[in-house]
Amino acid sequence: MEPHKTDGPGHPRKQTGLTRSTVLYASAAGFAVSAPLLGMTALTLLATMTLLLITPLILSAGFVFAASMVGFASAAAMAFCGVYALGWVVRCARGEGLEGGFEERRVVEMVTEPGQKPVRVA
Repeated sequence: MEPHKTDGPGHPRKQTGLTRSTVLYASAAGFAVSAPLLGMTALTLLATMTLLLITPLILSAGFVFAASMVGFASAAAMAFCGVYALGWVVRCARGEGLEGGFEERRVVEMVTEPGQKPVRVA
């Protein structure tokens, strides 16, 4: 390229090649745009790998928590039934358990033959 040639009267010829400063500025701009994107990609990969390692632990802990809740619920139900049965036994021991209630009628129906008059035991 000759610096003094013109394309026409009074117009200098346009330079079409890449200069060192153009390459340097383009590289700096590319780095400024791509570096944060690359950093976010690396953080996303790190977070994904961490979650893949931790997920089985969280999942198994969730199963253990659910199983313990089922165990506590069944223990509470059994405790309720046990306290009720203990109260029923205490009422029967005091002689209050089978007087005129549903339990007495059930027992009388079970031991009395059909057509026979129920006998009340004192």
